[in-house]
Amino acid sequence: MQTSKSVKRINSLQGLRFFFCILIIVNHIVGSSVNFEFGGECGVSFFFILSGFILSYVYGSSIENDSFSTRRLFTHQLSKFLPLHVTLLLLMTLAYYHADHYVPWDKFFTNLFLVQSWIPSDYYFLSINGVTWFLCDILFFYLCFHGMYNVAMKSGRGRLTAIVVVVLCVYVVIMVLTPEENINNFLYANPIIRLADCFFGIILCRFYKSETGRKIAGRINGKSSIFIDAVSLALLALLVGMCFAYYGFLPHRLTAASFFWPYMLFIVFWYVSVDDRTDSVFVRIVKCPFAVGMGNVSMEVYISQSCTILYLNTILDHFGIYRGHLLFVFIVEMIAVNFVGWVAHQAFSRLRIFKRY
Repeated sequence: MQTSKSVKRINSLQGLRFFFCILIIVNHIVGSSVNFEFGGECGVSFFFILSGFILSYVYGSSIENDSFSTRRLFTHQLSKFLPLHVTLLLLMTLAYYHADHYVPWDKFFTNLFLVQSWIPSDYYFLSINGVTWFLCDILFFYLCFHGMYNVAMKSGRGRLTAIVVVVLCVYVVIMVLTPEENINNFLYANPIIRLADCFFGIILCRFYKSETGRKIAGRINGKSSIFIDAVSLALLALLVGMCFAYYGFLPHRLTAASFFWPYMLFIVFWYVSVDDRTDSVFVRIVKCPFAVGMGNVSMEVYISQSCTILYLNTILDHFGIYRGHLLFVFIVEMIAVNFVGWVAHQAFSRLRIFKRY
């Protein structure tokens, strides 16, 4: 089965992983002290759409020549984070036990087997190492990828357009009918609902590989560095503007996912198109070695952040630093979360329990 080693690496997307992961981390660090749910929901939408695009970009040719295996993909990806996932779950359980907050067995096992986001209940959703609901969804994407790829890539334009319209209509109905109390644990986290993000990422890859997409990407890439930086700056400004609209005007059921789809699709296509430019300030920033390096370990950073924050806050609180030093604590936690994620990648990257895959 073809792997990422046989296709061109898109470093700009790796760098974007780091920046959107930072938005998620900020959301989790500030917690209830500052309302920044925008960072979490925005970042998750980016990663889900990117997953569909990257899976198609990396494994598309192996599907075309019938050498792709869903089992291999699933076990290969699972082996990357399963040892770390189990370790973090045990550390979080130990921390709760030390604080006299005993973890019920049903919560423990739903987290252990990564099925918590299938249950539309706040009792399970975000419990223990809450961020791992993301892994539950991603694993489901891997299982569905082959079928979604065939639908997205092999359907004619008319049929694909009809499918997209149906998906959007069904999503709108679900979005409208979802009770307010289930927006987070269902509309935001349910693997079937979030499959739409991944599917749109696959469609984006189809467009990028098409003759029309290649022409548009070529025209973008042929623009001057001033133009590229101006559009990139406009995209950054738009992200800030979306943040203000998020809190000022939009209902939560919209911002849970669909609000971010157009922006994420465009920003992925934009940076793929200008990936090889070296004269653009923004492209150089997202492709700098630090951003790309941290983007490579974004999964470890993401799933270890809650554990790092919990233990670090306990230590800081023990020394009387936690309260009244919010800016200092924020900086320390940002550094610690990224450092622990990097260390976790170095420590666990070779622990592949499914080595044959």
